Amino acid sequence: MTAPIVWGLLPKAQDDATTIDAAITAAIAAHNDDPDAHMAAGQSIDVHRTNDVIDHPAGSVVADKPARQRTLATNFDTLDALSVYGSAYPYFGVVRIPTTAVNGNVSQLAGYPNWWSPIDWTKEMYLRIAAKVSTTSAIVALIGAGCDDMGDGLAGFGFRITNGTLEAYHAEDTGSGAVFTTQTITGITLTDWNVYEVFYDPVFGTLTFKINGVQVAQFTSGLPTTNDDGAMMLQVKTTAAAVKTLYASDFVFQTTY
Repeated sequence: MTAPIVWGLLPKAQDDATTIDAAITAAIAAHNDDPDAHMAAGQSIDVHRTNDVIDHPAGSVVADKPARQRTLATNFDTLDALSVYGSAYPYFGVVRIPTTAVNGNVSQLAGYPNWWSPIDWTKEMYLRIAAKVSTTSAIVALIGAGCDDMGDGLAGFGFRITNGTLEAYHAEDTGSGAVFTTQTITGITLTDWNVYEVFYDPVFGTLTFKINGVQVAQFTSGLPTTNDDGAMMLQVKTTAAAVKTLYASDFVFQTTY
């Protein structure tokens, strides 16, 4: 019986003994080593580089990668240049923000850059804060940026804790105080450290919320249009005669020029 012909073992040409298999392997290796592969007009890398929008998952671009970025960051070793209302105490890598034991008492730690508005709805915005609360009873806390819930500021976004309920929010003051629009989030232990993130995409008009790297909420319409001077809003309020505390660390706010 005649042995079957193995196509890959045949020479690639009458004047070249290189087998077809070897020639294919060499061509693939040369392609993999070619720094200009797929960069011709209309090919995949060219399209990736020139698209107006590159739709990677929200939060997948790490802090040192965006171009033309403005970055505000602190681990709260000092509270210099921040605004304290009530009480806030810096430690190595964390800040403690307690109320007093008076019903309705409020403490705030806020950050207001001079001569520019960090909350600008025409630009990308990214917020990250690690935080926890001392208790989930008789407490209201804001972990976000921009306005508070007591009439100060024009717009904002972040996370709100009301007793044991966690919400993602955006807020805007259109003349009679900030109106909060919320989505409820479940399954988070609020007395544990969690990493809270918010990303605003002005191209798609989406405000996306993540906790510990997992998306937990998103607004796709009805977002504010008013800018605000606040890059940080950490607030804790008691609704009973007992001390309540908000702890925060690892604050980052980024936007584009």
